[in-house]
Amino acid sequence: MILLEKLHEAALATPDKPALVHDGLPIAYADFWRRIDACRRDLEPRVPQGGLALVSIGNLLDGWIVELALRALGLDTAAIPEPQHVALFADAQVTCVVTLDTDPRPQIATPPGAVRLTLGPPSTQRLDRAQPLPGLPAEPPAGRFGGHYMLTSGTTGVPKPILTHAGDSAEGIAALRGLAASFADPYAAQGPDTVQCLFDLGLWTAMGYLRPIFSWIDGATIVFDQRGGHHLALEWPGITHIHATPHYLAQVMAAPEGAFERRPDACVIMSAGALTAALARETRRRLTPTIVLHVASTEVGLWARSVVETDEDLLWHTIAPDRIVQVVDEADEPLPPGRLGRVRVGLARQGAASHLGDAADTARVYDRGWFYPGDLGVLDDEGRISLRGRATDVISIEGVKYPTEPWERRLQDRLACDGVCVLGGRFGGDVEQLHIFIETRAQIPFDRVVEAIRSTLAGFPEAQVHRIESLPRTPLGKIRRVELAQRLQNGEFRVPAAG
Repeated sequence: MILLEKLHEAALATPDKPALVHDGLPIAYADFWRRIDACRRDLEPRVPQGGLALVSIGNLLDGWIVELALRALGLDTAAIPEPQHVALFADAQVTCVVTLDTDPRPQIATPPGAVRLTLGPPSTQRLDRAQPLPGLPAEPPAGRFGGHYMLTSGTTGVPKPILTHAGDSAEGIAALRGLAASFADPYAAQGPDTVQCLFDLGLWTAMGYLRPIFSWIDGATIVFDQRGGHHLALEWPGITHIHATPHYLAQVMAAPEGAFERRPDACVIMSAGALTAALARETRRRLTPTIVLHVASTEVGLWARSVVETDEDLLWHTIAPDRIVQVVDEADEPLPPGRLGRVRVGLARQGAASHLGDAADTARVYDRGWFYPGDLGVLDDEGRISLRGRATDVISIEGVKYPTEPWERRLQDRLACDGVCVLGGRFGGDVEQLHIFIETRAQIPFDRVVEAIRSTLAGFPEAQVHRIESLPRTPLGKIRRVELAQRLQNGEFRVPAAG
């Protein structure tokens, strides 16, 4: 596995250089390697050969040590953020569950037939630095190093495991780097001098898993921080890249003035949601003038981006040169520039992946050589893409995905109306909005509507409510969300109808 080779090379060449900074404390490459090797040796006689290890470790430093040790032994791994996520792997060959005896989180269940291993934190084990640095491990008995499952909820609102073998081969790393290089992006520069801040993004996320691999292969440094305030991660000097979602960035900007230093030479790289003009302005004022938006999916990687210099750059993104991105109608026919429709991304370059244990969902998500990320979008005459909302029954607000079906069902029951449709997105402005369509020919008292919405959609500051006599539907009765969003985009529902 090239990642282990590169970690070992860095441990020999720059033993004192930080590989990680966790909660403000640096962990040198040599110590990181010693801990991985010690954990691998400790686990080797205790873990089954092959299969899948579910790793439930909240501490990111310990999680990475255990994950890399297990992969070096030939096991696939999956980081489990919550106990209920164990059910996602019901169809996998789970051979062991690994937890720490210091983890305060609820214990996850051990699937039938699996071995449970409870470890002391490998990050606190005593190291004998007087001994020579351990060498590379032998090839696992299974003849291969393990892969890792990340979780995505981008298309369905329900997490799905996605298997990746990032870090296994030089060819795979080169292919992914080639995509970033195709943008000729000066802000995406990689190398041993970069310091990448990841806050507390976990191993189950694409950003939290893939970014450290790319950085460690370069001999760079990753900053994690789990002390509670996201701005605390910015205390470490020399940070060159700050990776964030709108949710994370908003929490940083919520810190009091002066809580963190301005870093004019750093670059904020945004993904997993839309950035508002107000948050962008605040970020440029308090943190750095350089913001890059990445449009990506766990399933197919990066496919569009923009460097934010004006408010227009928040809405319009340049498509990757080696990507085919189309906007289509509900019959999958490509639409001309300026028409709102479903976004789809060609799979020709990267190839289709699969969702574990769900063949029907895989067939739906990866359809005839296209990946449908679930977004509504518009192309312009220059070939740029603007994302305006969701085409599926999942909405994204500040990068957090919410399935709408439970809300729609509850509101329909409480209001005794004919139907409910919840849409979220940017319709005529730069701010993400929540729109609730209530299908009824009856006059429902508005205070009753407000009470039902407030008790169902707690946590949203506001929503626009529209009463509509007839929602657009397919012959089978399914709501045509794309058509409804197009009408919303065209201004048909600009003023909410009360009552």
